[in-house]
Amino acid sequence: MIEKKFGIEECKYMGFSQGQYWNGWECPYFTLEVAQQVANDFSQFDDKLIYDEKSDSFIYRTEDYPEGEFDTFSPVIIDGKRLYPIGAFSWCWEAE
Repeated sequence: MIEKKFGIEECKYMGFSQGQYWNGWECPYFTLEVAQQVANDFSQFDDKLIYDEKSDSFIYRTEDYPEGEFDTFSPVIIDGKRLYPIGAFSWCWEAE
């Protein structure tokens, strides 16, 4: 696992990579603190990324998806770290 800076639109965040790609885009994993910053930054857009404490997951809500089909990003344990794959395998993340 490699620590990298990932960017989407004008936003950049430190995260981790396992060398995975989706359609040529990076698939990052973030700590809870960084994932919460991503969610906070996304509040400036119409789409919403909301942390659900009950499920310990981030839920991406957008008008493009019907309510029952929102993306859910649940944590995974990698090398002993609890990480959230926010937008991995679905968003256009780039690494620096």
